[in-house]
Amino acid sequence: MAPPPLFVVTVYNSWIMEKISDDRKTKAGRFVRRWWPSTLTMALVLWLTLTPDPAPDVELPSWLGEHADKIVHAIMFGGLTGAFIFDYKRRLPGAPRPLDTGFTSALAIAMIVFSVFDEWLQGAMGLGRSADVWDIGADLLGITAGLLLAPPVCNALIKKAVSHSLKEGKP
Repeated sequence: MAPPPLFVVTVYNSWIMEKISDDRKTKAGRFVRRWWPSTLTMALVLWLTLTPDPAPDVELPSWLGEHADKIVHAIMFGGLTGAFIFDYKRRLPGAPRPLDTGFTSALAIAMIVFSVFDEWLQGAMGLGRSADVWDIGADLLGITAGLLLAPPVCNALIKKAVSHSLKEGKP
């Protein structure tokens, strides 16, 4: 199961903001408000990668081949990378703006470290999962795709949301 598409995250963004508006003054409330799509996506990735059988009744299509899990890994880590980019870009004043090199580099390094640590945990936990270097390779492909594809997609989503809110007279 892949992380939710960015448009789903965008649709629920205003709803979540209303629900947590009482917590705006607390650090936890600010964190949740700023980073909830990333946090939710990371929790989903951790659950899918660290539970022994996260989807016992789900059969991947046979036409994907025996390495279909690599496609799932790429989608999960691309989606997680995209969620972090989305959260970072939507909090910038005057969004959409280009990503700065510092954030992009830090995100790439953090995602690579997370990928390696996640695979290590799979092998170390002893719950029937095993560490696989090819999973890390698939994660890296997903991270790269996320770094390349998420910025223009996020810009389009943010631009649409900003123009929609300006039409409605909201700042």
